[in-house]
Amino acid sequence: MGKSQYIATIDSSTSGFTGVFTGPPADNVAAFTKAFEASKYKSIKEVIDDKAKIIVTGATLTCGIADPNTTPQPLPDKVEWSHSEGEGFTSTHESPCEVWCDMKRVFYDDNCAAQFTAELPYEKSKCSGASVLTMYWMAMHGPSWQVYVNCAPLSGGSGGGATTESSGSSASAELPGAGTPSTGESPATTTDSSAAESPTASQTTDAPAAESPQLKRHHLK
Repeated sequence: MGKSQYIATIDSSTSGFTGVFTGPPADNVAAFTKAFEASKYKSIKEVIDDKAKIIVTGATLTCGIADPNTTPQPLPDKVEWSHSEGEGFTSTHESPCEVWCDMKRVFYDDNCAAQFTAELPYEKSKCSGASVLTMYWMAMHGPSWQVYVNCAPLSGGSGGGATTESSGSSASAELPGAGTPSTGESPATTTDSSAAESPTASQTTDAPAAESPQLKRHHLK
């Protein structure tokens, strides 16, 4: 079941961030990073919670279209985003992303697609006892930013059920039904696995295409 589509959008023109966001992806990200650092927001999650408009029926900003009550998985060694079997981040979908364990942010980069192919290192020690691993990602290849959210319940914590804080994963334990809408691709929380991404690079919010992020431990499904 595809769960890796983007589930929401943020219109850069009404986002409140100052800058030009109609250029090449790298320029859009640079403009956002500058504006973000000068803003009131402390995380990408806060931006998404405050500004994102859900476009997929049934999706939430805590788990996307993933099932927060699926079978819990062990913490992965790395969080892996996968667009398809052989592709991680789509290189043109430059943008920031974050990984959260419950209420703790355990990974952040201001341009994940440019810095990583798929696997994201994260502060695994901060996830001890956590119940949910979540990944947030905003694709900025156009003026309408595509928002991806995916989550997976973790074994060892209190179990299934998403919290308000969340985002991402990678040691290769598959995220059950986590992701965002179709036309877009969405992040996948996995330990050596793949992370979904948004739709093909474009300057518009393409209809999301389902793909589901995964938490994988050596492709453990």
